Amino acid sequence: MSAYSPRSVWAFIVRTRLRRSISVGGLLLILSLWSLKNIGFSYHFDDFFPKDDEDLEFYYQYRDQLAADDNFLLIGLSTPSALDPEFLHALDTASTLLAKSAQTQRVASLTTYRYLWGNSMGMFPVPLVHPDDPERRMDDSVRIVSDPLVCGKLVSADMQTVVIATTTPDSMDLADNQALLADVEEAMTVAGFDDYHLLGKANFESELIRFQQEEFIRFSILSVLCVALISFLLFRDLRVVGLSMLTVTVTLVFFLGLLGLTHRTLNVMSSLYPIIIIIVGISDMVHFVTRYQTEREAGFHPRRALGRMLQDVGFATFLTSVTTAIGFLTLLSSPIPPIREFGILAAAGVLLAYLVTLLFAAPMMMLLPLPQKAEQGRSYFIARITNRIYRSGKKRPVLTAGVSLLVVLLGILGASRMTTDITLADGLPKHTAVYDDFLFFEEQFNGFRPFELAAIAGKGFEITDTVVLQQIDLVENYIASFPEAGNLFSVTAFYKVLNRALDGDNPAAYRLPDNAPRWNRVQSLLGRYAGPDMQLYSSADGSMGRLSGSFRDAGTDQIGGIQDSIKQFIARSTDSNQVTFRLTGTGLMFDKNNEYIRRSILSGIVIALSVISLLMALLYRNFRMLVIAVVPNTIPLLICGGILGFFRIPLDAPTAIIFGISYGIVVDDTIHFLSRFRLEIARGVPLEEAIRRTFSETGRALIMTTLILFFGFSVLMLSNLQATFNVGMLIGITLLSALISDLYLLPLLLRKWYRP
Repeated sequence: MSAYSPRSVWAFIVRTRLRRSISVGGLLLILSLWSLKNIGFSYHFDDFFPKDDEDLEFYYQYRDQLAADDNFLLIGLSTPSALDPEFLHALDTASTLLAKSAQTQRVASLTTYRYLWGNSMGMFPVPLVHPDDPERRMDDSVRIVSDPLVCGKLVSADMQTVVIATTTPDSMDLADNQALLADVEEAMTVAGFDDYHLLGKANFESELIRFQQEEFIRFSILSVLCVALISFLLFRDLRVVGLSMLTVTVTLVFFLGLLGLTHRTLNVMSSLYPIIIIIVGISDMVHFVTRYQTEREAGFHPRRALGRMLQDVGFATFLTSVTTAIGFLTLLSSPIPPIREFGILAAAGVLLAYLVTLLFAAPMMMLLPLPQKAEQGRSYFIARITNRIYRSGKKRPVLTAGVSLLVVLLGILGASRMTTDITLADGLPKHTAVYDDFLFFEEQFNGFRPFELAAIAGKGFEITDTVVLQQIDLVENYIASFPEAGNLFSVTAFYKVLNRALDGDNPAAYRLPDNAPRWNRVQSLLGRYAGPDMQLYSSADGSMGRLSGSFRDAGTDQIGGIQDSIKQFIARSTDSNQVTFRLTGTGLMFDKNNEYIRRSILSGIVIALSVISLLMALLYRNFRMLVIAVVPNTIPLLICGGILGFFRIPLDAPTAIIFGISYGIVVDDTIHFLSRFRLEIARGVPLEEAIRRTFSETGRALIMTTLILFFGFSVLMLSNLQATFNVGMLIGITLLSALISDLYLLPLLLRKWYRP
């Protein structure tokens, strides 16, 4: 048993030769650098869909029978007049070039669109626009405005924004996306369009991957610089700063090497890794260095000082690393794979940071000289601050308890107002082309939030039966009554187009046939004129059809209300024996993510509280100490929830993770404080004197580590991604509130409740 006790581990580290540590570290560093080439970046919306969900399984079946709802790329162009001949010729050039791309299946624009016109001789495809015939310009304008398949889809209502709509293959990787975007750029250049806007999965994924790579590199550099600056301001010793920077840099390289060895692919949440690894690593270093310098100031030999330092803070720092890792591991309760993977890898990074600090950085501390007087003076300055906090908390226990109770009540009130009313725009980086392009289409075409409704024919019916089509049309008209809805299209459109064509292109005839002969006539023409597009809206076996469209990005709460209204209308207005309807598509899965986020927040907090409380119970074996340890750390979580609620910050996936991981981080200060307190009690020191000494010895390190953590996570507030900004801000506030809670409320609880 003793062979594996902490004392034997500390003794092994103290006896380890420095040269051996450096040699082993160097070999691991080379291996890690070699493995970096295996790291990839990706961003797929499907990755964030909750797995093992019945709606997701149905969506995959629906997509296999028909087509995905996000396999498109739209190119938006602004023009004073959509019917200007010069503009139309350029538009036709771009459309023709895009049609030749290997990454496009279909291309539609004003110049490629053909409408059907029929007479006794048959049906004839007619060009929508005639740029070389000025006399037909007015007729073309009237025809565009009267065609619901064109107006609002290929051209805006004011005729000043035009779209080239391309359909892409269902499965495209990053190389395919980049090839498509290169073809678009070439086509736009040849056609003479310098300013255009893009909307579609290929552009989203390519731009977000590029954004991920930039943020990952930027945050890695900024984190190192920020920690270096704060470390210098706290220690004012370049050798300490140098050792700290070397430690966190090596830790980050080791971590990335681990990702490379396991061939991990980084996603949109990966930009948090450098912050977590570097900040947690430097936090360990501060506790080690601070205690080591204290022992050196007391006159101990470097090797002896190292051993005493490890005995005093080595195990406590290990516990804080474990609790922080537990906070990240609570994300395993999420059904969303990237969040689960983030929790696992972040937890591994936290433990790796501790091991690097313990095995490589700690022995190198023996190379550090005694602290200079100036440094000691700055240490005494921080000590004076902690002593003032100690005295003020001791003199004003009623005020401390009252303020704590008020904060708890406000936190509960604010947390009750938390919302998951999220928009698609919230997930896009601000001040970037992809964000501006999204807003462009939102403003010009009333939104492009995907909407999909599956129509499933009842037993003995097919989706193209008259009664089934009539019910689909009934539902479609109801959905169209919502001002948020647009771009609706279903299998009924093919019948309406042919019915209009048979009526001499009469706009009023754009409806389903109203008599049996016309139905029969339209049915006979479908195979010849509907083309392959019919297969996208009616399955080959006739069992399923689709009603697709888009909604304005009004937020998940408002969209959820509309979806509920649609379900109620379907329940009371359609015959489920003939046809049933089911919401599906990427838009629905986006909304379901928010439902799972609500659940995972509570489960994450419960898991973190339970596991960490169990750990503390095993450590302290005293119920009073367990309560004393847990209570101060619930207040920062309530403050975080209160801020989210009062300021109406929506809970998206990245923001939701802060609760579980924050608890794992904020409890660290409590562990360090109580560990030192127990050491003093074990030495026979009276309770109040033990609290005072704990403030004197540990308070300085707590303030220093909190400042480093606060400024380190604040780097995330430089992100253009709102969710990343929120994570940085909220974790920073949580850390500061946790420090205040530990320095004021924790001593109060010890005085009132602690019994040996």
